[in-house]
Amino acid sequence: MAEKHSDRHVRNQIEGANRARGEALETVHHPFIARMKGYLINGQYEELRAQYLECVRMLNGLERTLERSLPPDHRRWPAHDQRSQSPIPEPDPRTLAPDPRTLNPES
Repeated sequence: MAEKHSDRHVRNQIEGANRARGEALETVHHPFIARMKGYLINGQYEELRAQYLECVRMLNGLERTLERSLPPDHRRWPAHDQRSQSPIPEPDPRTLAPDPRTLNPES
């Protein structure tokens, strides 16, 4: 994100926020594996996961704010007044980083 912060082109700044969001979602997997291996207890994992998902929400907001500075016909997301006509559901945070599952669900 730091690379794109000083860029004059909004599209590049949006790309930086998008990439940072992807990195945060990828990195949330590390504490998940640490919990599976017993290095973290469930409370520690849940706290880290919540912090990562808060970062993802903030990056989503940053991307939406940057999109608003683009002309309406260049935006990937509809403007606020268009959203009321055709609602776009917010993603379920549970799908962003799934809870651990057993390797063999039949066991």
